[in-house]
Amino acid sequence: MGLSNDNTTAIEVLRQPNQTLAVLPVSGRITATMRKLFATMLFFSQQDGSRDVYRRSFGELMNLAEYNSRNSLDLREQFRMLQSIQVEWNTQASDETRWGVSGMIAQAEIIEHKGHATYVEWSLPPRIRQELLDPTSYTALLLHMSTALRGGSSIALYEICSRYKTSPNGLTMRQQWEWFCPRITGNPLIEVTEYKYFKRDVLKRAIAEVNAMTDIEVTLIEHKIGRKIEQIQFKVARKANPFVAWSDSPGGANIVDMDLLNNIVAFGIKPKQAKIWCEEHDEAFLRKTVSLVRQREGAVGLPKLGSTAAYFRIALRDRHADQPDKAPTKPPGALLAPPTAAEIAQVDRIRTADQAYREMSIEDQEARREQFIKATPVAAYAREVKRHGLGRSQAAKAAFCEWLADSLWGKVGGAEHTDTPASPLA
Repeated sequence: MGLSNDNTTAIEVLRQPNQTLAVLPVSGRITATMRKLFATMLFFSQQDGSRDVYRRSFGELMNLAEYNSRNSLDLREQFRMLQSIQVEWNTQASDETRWGVSGMIAQAEIIEHKGHATYVEWSLPPRIRQELLDPTSYTALLLHMSTALRGGSSIALYEICSRYKTSPNGLTMRQQWEWFCPRITGNPLIEVTEYKYFKRDVLKRAIAEVNAMTDIEVTLIEHKIGRKIEQIQFKVARKANPFVAWSDSPGGANIVDMDLLNNIVAFGIKPKQAKIWCEEHDEAFLRKTVSLVRQREGAVGLPKLGSTAAYFRIALRDRHADQPDKAPTKPPGALLAPPTAAEIAQVDRIRTADQAYREMSIEDQEARREQFIKATPVAAYAREVKRHGLGRSQAAKAAFCEWLADSLWGKVGGAEHTDTPASPLA
């Protein structure tokens, strides 16, 4: 299911069955990573419909789940926990109520073929598969907001409270605080003897992150019996307009215009990167840049853009929207000099090389990094990749992808050129 805004690219919306919103783990602990992976796998499963086995590329699954590790060994451990942990499920029809316990997934496999993309296959628990795929009662969750949350308690609170964002009074169920504790922390064995510690260490942090990074505002309501707080519930309010606080820092969130963010995502930019730009740049400047890129897309007499995303990056980096048009002889509709065909082609080559690397097996990735370390003339890049891989320095990663493109497909036009830019390490 997708949610579109102003004819932009759809944003993923998960139909989360209501009985899975406040699941009680019977054994084991549900971590933030497990919640993100389960939500992403459920989203893809709902896309595909009823099947015995579901399949996605390693990169596609990891990107949507905001799972940063590219190590399949890490993923194997997450799948072990998802399959082995026991969770209580409740289903209810008009005249029947069922209670059951199962794993979050039935099984999972990681399929690696040397020289080819790595794929992930999984199955849902058979007894509840149909309810997971086509729930009769569900809550629509913005998947990219759920996976952007860092804490497992924040994700659980966001899921629970989202169910009530359309209710007239916006109030969640009222329960003993001990009832909420294992469902929000995902830990059935957590030992919290006093409410004040649960509030300090779990609730306050989760509420702050949900309010900073999602489309809802959550307020804690406490109910006392005498002088002691016995029960709690939450007041849930939808953000009154498209402007939502969505930041990596719950303590100091910036205001992000979701309409603007969606327009940037429509160019092929990942939501996480679009969000960063919305926080770093002035809103008026970003809107001018979006308008400029759209005009360039429809410009008459100019070559078709090879990559709108790359063009937007260049326009943003060089602040083209702030520059007056000094070339009246440009074809109609052109507000700035576009990147050359060679520049666009090179950007596309680098992006394709990056995708090819992501789809390699772990062994092939390691071999390519070793080759790059030996081949690059820039010592700083070699040190960076050797110590930290490709996850920290964008400059080193860009150099690696440029080298990999040449290694896979040869140098552009067969001409000699420097394998890595001779610039300081960023």
